[in-house]
Amino acid sequence: MSPRTKLLTVSRLLGVAAFAGVLVVTEPPGPALSPDSASYLGAAEALARAGSLRIPFADWPAADSTSKLSHFPPFFPLAVAAGVRLGSPPAQAARFIGALSAFASTTILVTLAGVEAGLVAGALAGALFVAAPAILENHFIALSEPLFFFFLSLTIAGLRRVPDRPLLVGTVAAAATLTRYAGIALPGACALWLFLQAGSLRARLTRAALAFAPTAL
Repeated sequence: MSPRTKLLTVSRLLGVAAFAGVLVVTEPPGPALSPDSASYLGAAEALARAGSLRIPFADWPAADSTSKLSHFPPFFPLAVAAGVRLGSPPAQAARFIGALSAFASTTILVTLAGVEAGLVAGALAGALFVAAPAILENHFIALSEPLFFFFLSLTIAGLRRVPDRPLLVGTVAAAATLTRYAGIALPGACALWLFLQAGSLRARLTRAALAFAPTAL
């Protein structure tokens, strides 16, 4: 078995372990819910049933008991709404998205670290990711963080593996921003990193502009 095949095998095994772990811990009546979950899941169900992103509460003086989703970005509710349209309860759709995100993030990080520093480093990166308390907690609650971790890891992988495709990398970074507003620094970081790579000034400015364009749009 070649080193690359070994790395891909280990990355997938750790990804499957992360996926299964999330599903086991969040078995019904899970996943855990938080006040933020009410906004995410409520907006997802409203989109799936009525075609609008509205949360099931509003300010006290408001005549309507619902309000537009504004405090949180829309990408996670959109993903949950897709599951609802397929027949899943909102919380279980969020649970499955969390498990898939755990699989994808773990696989990407193991592969990326392994390609850069070897199989042991890749396995260690995956183990540290799935064992970190903050990471674990966020995958057990119906929140947008797991999906954000996926887009974050995919963006980092894109910067390392396909730096010649700045529009693609920038699109993934924009998806991260639309999943969590905390990711707003990511497109700028991509643009800066691509600008600092070798090339003429025009080529560097073009790469940076293309990386930031999806977020600007």
